[in-house]
Amino acid sequence: MQPTLSLSVSERHLVEKRLGAKQAKEQRQVLQERAQQNARMFVTNARSRPRHQRGRDKRLMIRHLGERLARVAIANEREQPKKERMPLPSKTAESEIASGENEEVVGSIDEERERFGSVHRPPRMRKANIWAQICRKEKEAAELDDIKEKQKRKLAAAELCVELSKQEIEKRMQKRAAREDMEKYAAETGNQHNAWKEAEKEKEREMQRKLQREATLRQEELQDAMRQQKKLRERQRKFDMLAVDRARKQLDDERIQREAKREIEKSEIRRILEENTRSIQARREQKIREQEQDVQLQHQAAALLDKQERQRQEELASIQAKQTQRVRLALLHVKTPEERAKEDEEKSQRIQARMEQQELQQSQEKEKKRKEALQSQFRGLQQQKEERRQRFLDERIREAEYAKVCKQQYEEWKTQQFQEFVAKREKEIGYKEIVKQQIQQDKLRIQKDDVDGMSRVEAALNTKLLMDLGLNNST
Repeated sequence: MQPTLSLSVSERHLVEKRLGAKQAKEQRQVLQERAQQNARMFVTNARSRPRHQRGRDKRLMIRHLGERLARVAIANEREQPKKERMPLPSKTAESEIASGENEEVVGSIDEERERFGSVHRPPRMRKANIWAQICRKEKEAAELDDIKEKQKRKLAAAELCVELSKQEIEKRMQKRAAREDMEKYAAETGNQHNAWKEAEKEKEREMQRKLQREATLRQEELQDAMRQQKKLRERQRKFDMLAVDRARKQLDDERIQREAKREIEKSEIRRILEENTRSIQARREQKIREQEQDVQLQHQAAALLDKQERQRQEELASIQAKQTQRVRLALLHVKTPEERAKEDEEKSQRIQARMEQQELQQSQEKEKKRKEALQSQFRGLQQQKEERRQRFLDERIREAEYAKVCKQQYEEWKTQQFQEFVAKREKEIGYKEIVKQQIQQDKLRIQKDDVDGMSRVEAALNTKLLMDLGLNNST
């Protein structure tokens, strides 16, 4: 993919200015070629005429060429709002060419007004044009010549037949002198035209070299900017790759840590489950042992009751034997059955109280063991909760540190982008200053080169004509 060329506002204005100058130069070349072609056609037509028709045309060649240049200048003056004047009619065939050029100039101004609307800048007020002065002076001289010629014709009407031969000789001599003068002027004009043409070509070559140097400089600056942008993109890509690698590494580390934590938690859960299973199994075994102890105690109590019953039976038998003996002896007082039943009941109550005391102690021991198991399990759960809270706090701290690092990197990136923007803005301001300087230099150059509608080169080429017309001091 080819890299896109992005131009700033000042660079676009500079390019548009160069394109406008190039188009204006092409139009000037077209008009100049057209004028040269018309001049060559006029000279060819003049030379192809008979000799007796050439004299006046050769004498007025300078005036015709001046009129063509002056009419263009007068047409520009007529476009000004304070100096609107109708063009004077001309008796020569060149007036049609001048009027055509005037219409082209007016048409171009109308097109600009139609294109740009009310924002069209009106023409600038210019000083009096030298070509216009030349044209006016030549017209005045021509009118004076016509008046003098008419007067001469009126005065010489009577003497025309007498002095016809003399006038013919004088006319021939004048034609010969005029022809020699015209040939000299044509040679001088050709030399001046060639010199002017060479000077214009030299200016054009100098302008081409200057444009080439400027284009080369702009191309080098563009290539430097593209290289800088490429370096910046490469550095940004490396930075992004490093950031991605660092983030991927952090994610892998976090994933490994999470897996390790998960394994630790799983092992802890398995340990707790095993402990719970062991505690449950121990409680079951303890319960079974307690049940067995209860059974044993019951058996012991039953055996004790049997033993007591046997002892009571034995005592009863001994008592009965004693009573029998006592009865037999009838010497002692014999206990009644109620007294014996009362004694037996008191013994059984004492045995029952002792057994209840033992059962109460056993139940208290069971409750104490159950409470200790619950407290141990609660302490284990509290420890697990504290460990989870500590892990959560550690993770929050790490996330805050990572967010701080990311924020710092973002601030550095914003600072770098702002510095690049400021540098680019300063560069654009520098380009604008350069363009302003170039515009000022162009204005100064135009002020130096263009004096009252005639450049210094044209004034130098037409020095003799200006001296003859008395306009040398104004230039």
